[in-house]
Amino acid sequence: MGKPIRYEERYCLFLDILGFKEVVEQSAQPGAGTARSGHPAGGIYFSLKQIANSLKYKSAVVGANGVMKASSRVVTQFSDSVVISYHATETGGLAEMLYDVLHLQLTLIKRGLLIRGAITKGPLHHDKDFVFGPALNEAAELEKVAMYPRVIVD
Repeated sequence: MGKPIRYEERYCLFLDILGFKEVVEQSAQPGAGTARSGHPAGGIYFSLKQIANSLKYKSAVVGANGVMKASSRVVTQFSDSVVISYHATETGGLAEMLYDVLHLQLTLIKRGLLIRGAITKGPLHHDKDFVFGPALNEAAELEKVAMYPRVIVD
C-alpha cells in the first residue's frame, strides 16, 4: 500500500459557481458553439479554461523574511465547485485566500457568473488528486447557508 493519508491544518475555501447548471444546459443547445469552436459546448469549455487559468495565476508567496517561496496553495475544480486550500501555518495564507476570492469573482463576473462560498480552517487532505476532510465538510455546509452571492468566513 502507499503512504498513509494524514490531515493537515489548512484554510479551506469552498465555492459554488451560481448559474453554472444553466450555462451547461444552454451549451448543449443547437447553435451554442462559439467562433473559436464549432462544438456546441465551446462556450462552456472556454469559460472553464478561463476559470482554470485564473486559478493558476500564482505559485509563490512572500515568506516572513521577504523571500519568495513555494505556496502551499492547492486548487481543485469540478463542475460548478472550486476548492482552494492553504496550510494554516503559511504566512499570509488567509490573506492570499481572500485575494483568490476577489480574483475569481472578478474573472467570473465578466462571464455573468456569481459565486457563493465559505472559508473554514481545520483538518483537510488536499493534493492534486483528492480533497476531503472535516474542513471541507464544514465549508460546504456553510456555503448552503450563504443563500445569495457572498463568501462566509467562519
